[in-house]
Amino acid sequence: MRWIFLAVLLVSLFFEASLLQFPLVLAVVIVAAAISDLPFIFLVSVFAGFVLDGMTFRTIGSTSIFFLISLFVLATYKRKFELQSPFFIFTAIFLLGLLYNVLFGYRFGLLSSVVTAGVSTFFYILFLGRKTDSRFLS
Repeated sequence: MRWIFLAVLLVSLFFEASLLQFPLVLAVVIVAAAISDLPFIFLVSVFAGFVLDGMTFRTIGSTSIFFLISLFVLATYKRKFELQSPFFIFTAIFLLGLLYNVLFGYRFGLLSSVVTAGVSTFFYILFLGRKTDSRFLS
């Protein structure tokens, strides 16, 4: 399943950098963090942030820092809240996506956050049905 995650991440990197102004990479990273507890997610999010910054001509490292802070906040609240519920996934992607859109100057931030959160939650529910063990992304 790790290969599926990497393939989805690469496709979302391509679409976010070239065609769409939706925080797709952020959504993929958040869903992966909710499904798995692996530190692999942190490393991949840093790499994806660097690649995204290079492809969109932003300051290198700014997106990586945002991804790491987002994952750290989610990891902190993972013990307090039910992180794997679809409602929490929708709320986290919506709020972090809205903040991402505001910080990085995307237009139509509210609309893109709602669409990204809805589509990501739909795919999260689909993948949750396929989850059979605790090491989903291994």
